[in-house]
Amino acid sequence: MAKISIIVPIYNVEAYLQKCLSSILDQTYRQFELILVNDGSTDASGEICDYFAASDDRITVIHKKNGGVTSARKAGLRRAIGDFVGWVDPDDWIEKDYFEKMVLAQEDSQADIVAGNHFRDIGKQSYTVCNNILAGLYTRESILPKLIYSGKFFEFGLHTSLCTKLIRRSILDKIQPEVDEEINCDEDTVMVYLGILEAKKVLVTEYCGYHYVQRQGSITKSEGNDDLRRLRLAFRCLEEGIAKRGVWEKLRFPLRQWEKYLLLERQIWVFDEKADDKTILLPYGGLSLHSRIVIYGASALGQTIVRYIGRNHLAENVLWIDKSYENFQRQGLQVYPPKDIQKLGNAFDYVLLASVTESIVNSMHGCLLELHVPEEKIRWLSESFVQEEIPW
Repeated sequence: MAKISIIVPIYNVEAYLQKCLSSILDQTYRQFELILVNDGSTDASGEICDYFAASDDRITVIHKKNGGVTSARKAGLRRAIGDFVGWVDPDDWIEKDYFEKMVLAQEDSQADIVAGNHFRDIGKQSYTVCNNILAGLYTRESILPKLIYSGKFFEFGLHTSLCTKLIRRSILDKIQPEVDEEINCDEDTVMVYLGILEAKKVLVTEYCGYHYVQRQGSITKSEGNDDLRRLRLAFRCLEEGIAKRGVWEKLRFPLRQWEKYLLLERQIWVFDEKADDKTILLPYGGLSLHSRIVIYGASALGQTIVRYIGRNHLAENVLWIDKSYENFQRQGLQVYPPKDIQKLGNAFDYVLLASVTESIVNSMHGCLLELHVPEEKIRWLSESFVQEEIPW
């Protein structure tokens, strides 16, 4: 069976690292090397790495100056000797048979890339997150039409986490020089899509064995100009890589939809640069300045909207609601159950559905109607915003 290299980029995660590393070392598949890249941690993460390495000769520890997650992943890749490479993030964990199932799937199919599903763990709850591409063996040409965008805004075709992939190392060695180390957000997407464009065969499996743990504060994104610069750097890197491989026209619109989705969740203010001085939140069709708003949804988009309107005093956030309000309250966020909207009476102008996933939005919409919220007060992304191609 093939030997694999498992790379874990690590920065200041001492509270989670032991569970992560123990789940890797407990794997039923034993033919692996484990490369721990301590990216300049200032807590005890480095010492934890050394402690584990002292008792298992499969572990290599790299201590380096902090350079960000892309720099850490590249450092691990340069040290890797396995035929295939897998990743685990240091605050996540994996089922015991995770790599056994992934390796067996690769050997049966002879695929260059194997892609699985994952669990999303939020507090005591765990949700299965599946790819929106049917399980099966694909050539590069056959996977392209649904690779980036399922056709519904916004659903990935293939989810882009490196941590749910097993990738042939020779492919990674070829593409990693193209990925700028300053790309520290959505570097997974760049690596995965460029990797698939270099692959002859890609296997999409139904197996789910990776646990992505959404810990307190882990989904909060920066909205500063530097974050926007890094996002656009990722966009440019991927656009250039796609054009270089001769499939720009096939992937242009799906890629623009992905870019729009990321800016919406992290930098929604950029869309209001074209608004007049009396209108905000153009993606939602435009709202009057200082409207009284209820925000339904407390994940990434909801948090971005709350910060945006609060920081600039553009509107009054009269209530923030989510069915998983207890989880968000534990994170220190002032989020309440949807039924609390009834306490407002008519003292609000709009309810914004703060999700980019159509199925979730439909559920939110139905919940509000059951609570007798007037249809005309419920807003989601406008049809023109969803459909138009916005070049950056």
